[in-house]
Amino acid sequence: AIALRLAKEGANIVIAAKSVEEDARLGGTIFSAAQEVEAAGGKALAVQVDIRDEAQIQQAVQLAVQKFGGIDVVINNASAIQLTPTEKT
Repeated sequence: AIALRLAKEGANIVIAAKSVEEDARLGGTIFSAAQEVEAAGGKALAVQVDIRDEAQIQQAVQLAVQKFGGIDVVINNASAIQLTPTEKT
């Protein structure tokens, strides 16, 4: 929703996530999200990234800079599933 709202203002959006194949529990992929961004009026770049891998993060940043000339804002909407109670995490 954040990306789509910004896309309506013409923003460039990098969709950086692990989801390149659709999981029925989650719906969509980075590619379908990028299509939605472009349909809403923005420009998109879909990059597969595992946020636990620093090299993949650096690669995503480099691709964003190459395509859009830089990064102005980062919105981190990432998570990882941790099935232990908070006090054990």
